[in-house]
Amino acid sequence: MVSVDHANSVRSSTHSQGDSCSDSSNAVYSQVTEDGSNIRRQTRKKFACVECRQQKSKCDSQDRAPEPCTRCMKKKVPCILQRDFRRTYKRARNEVIERRFNELTKSLSNLDAEEILKKIEKEQKAISNAGNFTKDKIRKLRERGTLELEVPDDDQDNLEQERTEQEVLQSFEKPVILNDEQLKCSAKSLGSVHVSSEDISRLFCEYAKRYHPFLPIVDLYKGPERIYHLSPCLFWIIILIGLRRMDGAEELMTKLSSEVKSIFAGISFSPINRSSSLIAEEPILNAPSVYSVQALLVYTFWPPVTSSLGADISWNTIGSAMFQAIHQGLNNVQNLPESPKVNLGLIQEQLWTWACCNTLSQTIASSFGFQAFVCFDYSIMRSRDAPKDASPGVPRFSSVIMNMIDIAYFENQVAMTMASNPHNPTGLVNVEERLNLIQLLDTLYNELKTRLDNNNVDDIRIFMLLAAKVRLYSYYFNTVTPEKRSSTQNTKSRDNELKLKVKSGLVRAYYAAVKLLHHTESMCDRDPEVINSFPSVFVLNVWQASCIVAKLANSSLSEMLDIKTGEHVYRSAVTQTLHASVLNYDMAYRSSGIMRSMWSMYVNMYTDWRNQHRESTSSEEFNLDITIKSRMSVSVFFDCLYVLRLKCGLAKLKREIKRRLCDSSVDSNSADCEDDREPELLARRLIETTPLDPKPINASMEGAKDPMSLPVRSVLKCTPSMTHKAHSEPAIVPPLSAISPLAVSISSDYSKPTYQAQKQVSTTQPKDYLQSFLLSSYPSLEYEREPSLEQAQFPDQTHTNSLENSIFPNNSINSSAAQTSVDETTHTRDNWDNWESEIVFKDVDLLMAEFAFNPSVI
Repeated sequence: MVSVDHANSVRSSTHSQGDSCSDSSNAVYSQVTEDGSNIRRQTRKKFACVECRQQKSKCDSQDRAPEPCTRCMKKKVPCILQRDFRRTYKRARNEVIERRFNELTKSLSNLDAEEILKKIEKEQKAISNAGNFTKDKIRKLRERGTLELEVPDDDQDNLEQERTEQEVLQSFEKPVILNDEQLKCSAKSLGSVHVSSEDISRLFCEYAKRYHPFLPIVDLYKGPERIYHLSPCLFWIIILIGLRRMDGAEELMTKLSSEVKSIFAGISFSPINRSSSLIAEEPILNAPSVYSVQALLVYTFWPPVTSSLGADISWNTIGSAMFQAIHQGLNNVQNLPESPKVNLGLIQEQLWTWACCNTLSQTIASSFGFQAFVCFDYSIMRSRDAPKDASPGVPRFSSVIMNMIDIAYFENQVAMTMASNPHNPTGLVNVEERLNLIQLLDTLYNELKTRLDNNNVDDIRIFMLLAAKVRLYSYYFNTVTPEKRSSTQNTKSRDNELKLKVKSGLVRAYYAAVKLLHHTESMCDRDPEVINSFPSVFVLNVWQASCIVAKLANSSLSEMLDIKTGEHVYRSAVTQTLHASVLNYDMAYRSSGIMRSMWSMYVNMYTDWRNQHRESTSSEEFNLDITIKSRMSVSVFFDCLYVLRLKCGLAKLKREIKRRLCDSSVDSNSADCEDDREPELLARRLIETTPLDPKPINASMEGAKDPMSLPVRSVLKCTPSMTHKAHSEPAIVPPLSAISPLAVSISSDYSKPTYQAQKQVSTTQPKDYLQSFLLSSYPSLEYEREPSLEQAQFPDQTHTNSLENSIFPNNSINSSAAQTSVDETTHTRDNWDNWESEIVFKDVDLLMAEFAFNPSVI
């Protein structure tokens, strides 16, 4: 009988053998039974997996079998059991390091000290040229404004690889150039509008070159044919915007604009929902989709040509775009569950479309002085901050859209912060709190500017950033309080400190506005044709900044400001807004004239104030406060228009008194009394200069055969027989090439306008007020073109055109933007410089009507 001690000795000896030989897989031990027999049993030895052996850690693969061990499961690596595994990775790595060290030692031992120093100096120069500033580079930067960096040959391959990766992520930053294969498209028709395939290619190239950089939301690489099958609405919007600067295409643009409005009406009120947007399906005009939302966004930036702010539909179209996007579920795209069946390309397009919806909604709202239609979706900021090394399935934005998101988010913070007081009728916070919040938001602006500067932001995004800065500093106007007599010394000291802060903020607002206008001038100097494609909201931003410059340049703070620079950029803004005009008497055309009147008015007011307070020693302020405070950051803009309307109204009242005296006299045939004797002529002239779009739609008269009637301006020009003829004859729209041969190829610009010597204008046909401004400085130039649609509609009007060639020497404006009309009568219209004139009063009154602004309720 074997004792228990003997059994333990056998087990220990067996265990020691297993330790000495790790390949041994069996262990033998003995057990003594009750009857005294000795039973020898054999069991398998546990050993660790490859990963645990490599890291010398405890492995529980045997206990968790068939599951992987705990370590492999956490690291998500395969758990492998390999009997003959040896830890060789670190040994091999050490051998490589040792071999490399020996090679470097041999190479350096063969070099002299001078050679080593030359090699180090060469490497330092390469590092300096790669990205650091030197004295030579700073000198070049100051002389030319640009800096060319020399890239070492060794790093050229790495930089090319980085550029390739950036092109994949930033597909919209480079100019979109479409080849012949992508531009292939059959002729299309919409109602009475027919466009040939050649014209479609040219218009798409025009849109890609001039308009797409402002709002890079449409994937133009799909080509016009595929875009038409995906969304006919988006296709016709691109065609319509491409026609804005086509010479002689006014009639085609007018008819197409009417058809496009019908499409939008169908999408909004009679939508046809489709399960998918396959290209095999037949295109449907009233089918809402992500592409119809893109069409509305583009339509918001370039709305129909109107002549007043009340007729501008940007506020309405961005609201429709937001509601359609929500209806299509674009706001929940980033919350979709991961699935291999998800179309990542479509998800990406839906995501950046929703981001642009939020961006444009905030931009339009801030420019018009309203709150945004819906709250800013902060979840897009999370998508915007997705890491660059994320998986390919994670949607990412281009840098242009990311910059627009950052600017819109900042403007949303400004609007929500400054208008957060429910106890104030205007919603603005208290004065002292407002000043502190402006300083805090200014800090956020500086951080945003630094971040965008590091991303090499383009001129368009810099314009949006500067416009946001102007709107932030415009809240200083809402902070100006009327003069109050302080009862105590502490209150007086507190008020003086508050006034100092406000004046400092107004000075900053002035220079911010000057910087925006100067940047606009620089953009036009670099590319004279960029002003032709300016979105309407950009023109409005230029106008608003000009109002700030005109107001503060003629105020009690003028001695602290650079008036010469302000006047220069103001005159430049007047010219730029005129060149931004598409048709006569549109919004840009009228704003240019109103800006001239506003400067004259403020100069007159400031001169009178100085004459009255010339001998006064009091520190009375002038032209710093505003009356209108209900339009958030653009209250100062509407206040300037309100003051202009008020001053013009007082001048009109004086003229009416003078007219009554004229009527009571014997000699009552002067020019001041002619307007009363010719009310029909006045009405006709007024209608001809009021909104281009929308046109008045007359209600059908009793007994009329046709329910549709002619517009008012056509009725005033036509006899009853002509009216009947106009109803009976169908509208025939000739091809675009027949209207005006587009002198443009796929890779070429439009032909430059020709100039001729100025023809002498008869005294019976006086020049237009804006034309006289341009020809006064450059009387030797006149723009020559064929008679336009307006001449055919009003044959008693003659059109002459002029351009300021010195400011835009290479500008090719193929539109009637620079046209100026001459009145059909022999009565001279008042010049815009005469801010007391009747036309200024009527123009400002019409401009502000029906635009959420009632001058009688302040």
